[in-house]
Amino acid sequence: MVERLKSFFSVGAEYADERKHMKRILLITSPAFVELLLTSLVSVAAMAFVGRIDSNAITGVGITNQPLFLFIAVFQSINVGTTALVSWSVGEGNPKRAGYVLSQTIIFNFGIGMLLSIIGYFTTPALMRFMSSSESIVAYATEFMQITCFSLVFVGVTMGISAALRGMGETRIPMIYNLFSNVINVILNYILVFGKFGFPELGVTGSATAILIARAASCCFALFVVLAWKKSPLKVDFSGGVKLDLNIIRQFINIGLPAAGEQFVIQTGLMLFSKLVVSLGEIQGAAHQIISNINSLAFSVSQAFSISNTALVGQAVGANDYDMAERNTRLSRKAARITSLVIAAVLIAFSKQLASFYTNEIEVINLASPLFIFIAAIQFSQSSQMCFSGALRGAGDTMYPLIATFAGIWGVRLLLAYIFIVILNWGLIGAWLAFFLDQTVRNLIVMMRFKSGKWRYAREKRLSKTQRAN
Repeated sequence: MVERLKSFFSVGAEYADERKHMKRILLITSPAFVELLLTSLVSVAAMAFVGRIDSNAITGVGITNQPLFLFIAVFQSINVGTTALVSWSVGEGNPKRAGYVLSQTIIFNFGIGMLLSIIGYFTTPALMRFMSSSESIVAYATEFMQITCFSLVFVGVTMGISAALRGMGETRIPMIYNLFSNVINVILNYILVFGKFGFPELGVTGSATAILIARAASCCFALFVVLAWKKSPLKVDFSGGVKLDLNIIRQFINIGLPAAGEQFVIQTGLMLFSKLVVSLGEIQGAAHQIISNINSLAFSVSQAFSISNTALVGQAVGANDYDMAERNTRLSRKAARITSLVIAAVLIAFSKQLASFYTNEIEVINLASPLFIFIAAIQFSQSSQMCFSGALRGAGDTMYPLIATFAGIWGVRLLLAYIFIVILNWGLIGAWLAFFLDQTVRNLIVMMRFKSGKWRYAREKRLSKTQRAN
């Protein structure tokens, strides 16, 4: 009898402890989710504004996504190192080092941002001609992307600050300044695209200008938080001067290089995937951009859980508590999968209404709305894959997300999309079936890696490799 009572209270205590950890996960994830959701909604709104011009404008703006994300991916790879180093510093109880890591991130990202802005501006015409053979689509795309490229320096600095704050488990502040940026973006998009309140009607140029101004405002807000706000949880440490610390930069590169490879694989693969789909025709291209935009909205949920799990696992690894890292990942994955099922149900139920939000062209709406079932089906594997990938990045085991991404996008999606679209003539259905199979394969690879437990030794390997280089 005594043993039964002990067992009963043990299970009850374990359940209460699990609820406590789940609450912490949701507290960190929720602001990141709101931030990413609002950012995606702004993208939806901007695409809807542009969609009132014509279907070529939708496609033109849509095909700039992958080239622009390819540039932004450079910052994402650096910031994987930032988040890992900051979270490890927090786990070790060394906040001063976290501030120093942030200072190096800001300096490095600013320089890289300036360089990418120049490269992006001058390579845009050639990139857009590669993406599409339609003169109208290329004209819209070039007009949009050249202006947007000037915002890359602001994006780099803001993303670096956000990555450092998230490494501390602080997701509310990035949510606030990105919400501020998103409000500016939507208001200016409406005013400048349609020429409201005495402003000229600028169309696609107006949308790009709105993005540029909004990103500059977000950057200023983020800098204020870490430079001047007294209540900031993380302050920049420029005590060593405004100069690069090559040791820290090597750690960024050592941890983030596989992530850079992963982003390169993703964005180049998506560029080719988009090019393949656009070749189906203008109506199919517009429908695909609508579906892709909605998928990015749904993706924000998975990404939020990935961000929070990277921070939580990083902090646990910094404190050498690998069991806690495993528990956080299990609970994050559970919450993400439940949320993904809700999203899938909403997408299926309101597919026609969502497609109609972007355009008035019935042919595009009728082609896009049945494909929402693929986005719904993708959510389950995508949410799981992102949680495991976030855990591996937090532990410093960044090679396996790269392997999974390469196998999924290049080994599955592009190959099968070519077979389904070009050889079997399945059109958009073939493209999105290939996307679904890609996510399934990626999920299996990162899940197997995490369950192997080999990620537990990644941090020591990364740091010892950097120390040997010194």
